[in-house]
Amino acid sequence: AVSPDGTMVAYTSQNEAGTLQVFIASLEGTDVQQVTHDPKGAALPDWSPDGEAIAYQGHPSGNDAFSSRPNNIFVLDLATGETSQVTYEKPKSELGAIGPQFSPDGASIVYEVNRGGDVDVRIVPVTGGKSVLLVRGAALGTLSPDGSTLAVGCGRRLGGGICIAHADGTNQRVLVSGSAFVPKWSPDSTRIAYNDADNRILVVDVATGETTPVAEVGG
Repeated sequence: AVSPDGTMVAYTSQNEAGTLQVFIASLEGTDVQQVTHDPKGAALPDWSPDGEAIAYQGHPSGNDAFSSRPNNIFVLDLATGETSQVTYEKPKSELGAIGPQFSPDGASIVYEVNRGGDVDVRIVPVTGGKSVLLVRGAALGTLSPDGSTLAVGCGRRLGGGICIAHADGTNQRVLVSGSAFVPKWSPDSTRIAYNDADNRILVVDVATGETTPVAEVGG
């Protein structure tokens, strides 16, 4: 995830102990810093719009290992190093809360929750509290930069296509059918980049539905 000012990148990698943690670095790969130190692991970072915080998925201190369930969403204040827990999925959840994405105004976090096989996209205040269901039976939700449109992975499993809806989850429609996942908005909210099963990155025009391959992942 690239920082809002375009100077840094946040990513997941193993630390010296072999535990997944969140790191940040310059775009040139210098000034590498480990910013999470959760003994149970941390992953899938997303920058706040002001660049002052990072949301990630991790585990409450009571879990026994990074593979323990459930995951939950946390927010790290980069200036102070303090971390706050945002979601509180119970142990009966299968994967719990994953894939956090800040809303454009920074006030909320959109995330995927898996509760015993029921995969939904929800939104919660960045300070924590009651979450709200946006789309049932969907995955990896992300709001457009202008805040008007929600993109999600259609269906209850990865690769079921990409759907878009109003920001509140209403008026959902299929934008890309078939194998398409991990939607990412363009800064002007007119296009969405995504992966397919052939390890390609494609871009779809939201207004027309026209898709364009732009890269292949791997060699």
